[in-house]
Amino acid sequence: MEPLPRPRGPTRRPVRTQRPERRRLCRKTTTASRATDSTATGEHDDSAMTDNHSYNTPAKGATDWHAPLNDNFERLDGDVEVRDREANRGDYLAKAGAKFFATDTGATYIGDGSNWNRLATSGEDPTFNSLRVESAPSSNTDVVRQSELSDKADLVHSHSGDDISPDTVSATRVKADTVVATDVGTTVWDAYGQSVPSGSPTTIEFQNVEVDQRSQWSSSNYTIEVTEPGNYLVSGGIFWRDQPSSGTNHWFTVRRNGNVGVAQAFAEGPNDWQLQASRPVLDVDSGDSFHLEVEQYEGSPLRIGGSRVSTYLSVVQL
Repeated sequence: MEPLPRPRGPTRRPVRTQRPERRRLCRKTTTASRATDSTATGEHDDSAMTDNHSYNTPAKGATDWHAPLNDNFERLDGDVEVRDREANRGDYLAKAGAKFFATDTGATYIGDGSNWNRLATSGEDPTFNSLRVESAPSSNTDVVRQSELSDKADLVHSHSGDDISPDTVSATRVKADTVVATDVGTTVWDAYGQSVPSGSPTTIEFQNVEVDQRSQWSSSNYTIEVTEPGNYLVSGGIFWRDQPSSGTNHWFTVRRNGNVGVAQAFAEGPNDWQLQASRPVLDVDSGDSFHLEVEQYEGSPLRIGGSRVSTYLSVVQL
């Protein structure tokens, strides 16, 4: 009798050990840089992140390579600008030297370790300790012109001689009977010998142009017609060649658009041969004109005298 076959257990299959996947750290390089890349020579390049920021670079073969990298991440959290709405800045730690930029207002904040401190010159309403204008603004809509408007009449120089000009005089505040501003405008003078009849308003016929940067003077009707809208300082003056008699009324008026008086000086003879006046005129439109008109009640004609210092008309944009 043949022996029974020996029973067999379950078939065992060999267990294949799966090797962990090796990940290769690659750095993107251009064709031109491959030839000189330090990785191609086996040397370590530690300049990529250290030139400007002094970040740590692990030494080749170091076992604690993670320590300098963790330090880098800690420093990056303060070096990289934080961007969010201004109201959300409290959600971020104000690390010393960290920068927060408000995307809705444009304001910039710098952290001091506990608080975000706004830079005064940033945002929708910046403030400055001082400002300097290198050249005159080109129009009255410039913010510099608007901010200077209330004080402009004080920032002037005395119109008192051939050696006086905006380039040679500098002052914080000058008080004078007659003043002219230092910006763009027109000044005319010289009506020596012009006869003014008694009791008749007479336009002064100026013969010389001192300055007329925008070609605003009309020698045909003796008016200054402004070419740009804005706010202007209007100044005028006359000096009588003939002495007014005692008690004689005489005055001049600077008129806008032919009839609206904007500046005036009045006196009685025999004193006050010299009359001067100045005044800011706001909201002047392009095409508005100014002229100087004289009246006297001597009973006979009086002649105009003076020079560029005393008989003049000036319209200067503020």
